[in-house]
Amino acid sequence: MNKELLAKLKHKKEAYRGWKQGQVTWEQYRDIVRAPRDEVRKAKAQMELNLARDLKENKKGFFKYIGVRSRGVLITLDIHKSMGSDGMYPRVLRELANVIARHLWSITETGRSAQGLEESKCHSYLQEGLARLTSIPGKVMEQLMLETISRHRKDKVVIRSSQHGFTKGKSCLTNLINFCDEMTGLVDEGRAVDIAYLDFRKAFNTISHKILMEKLLMYMGWMSRQ
Repeated sequence: MNKELLAKLKHKKEAYRGWKQGQVTWEQYRDIVRAPRDEVRKAKAQMELNLARDLKENKKGFFKYIGVRSRGVLITLDIHKSMGSDGMYPRVLRELANVIARHLWSITETGRSAQGLEESKCHSYLQEGLARLTSIPGKVMEQLMLETISRHRKDKVVIRSSQHGFTKGKSCLTNLINFCDEMTGLVDEGRAVDIAYLDFRKAFNTISHKILMEKLLMYMGWMSRQ
């Protein structure tokens, strides 16, 4: 980071203190926060690119960066989650983040995944069926890779904004709301709308057809009374 960007980040912290003390309005603080956001992302992406390019000559710098990121994920673990397949509780990993991050760093430096990180155990839960428990340190390494891939996908616009599945901040609900908004908009304009429902075979096979028929009859009765 250059001096100009560091100065903006320092100004951001000062603005936050001012906002908490009531000396700066929310709009002013928001504008100050947004100003260095793109520059920080570009600087971070450039630093990661340089680390990847210089990996053969400077392995220490690359794996040190991975260790810092591993520690960042460990200290944000939810301590109320269940333990993984290795029997380690999230609270232990969180409290010992500084120590465990170094071990994860050494595992990454070997270029191979430890056997314990790949193993999983199946447990049966009431009304939930089978659940597969995997090692939490393994999930930490997966999260690091996922964040890198997701950021690259977002920066390079690999996936369109219409994609809702497996996208952070989006879900089936946002997909349904977006779909209904577009369809009702077309209907309000008096335009014809054709909808094709696909890939419902599994859903209909797992739900009682009797219940579906009863719901359908209820809707038909409601429509006939209108």
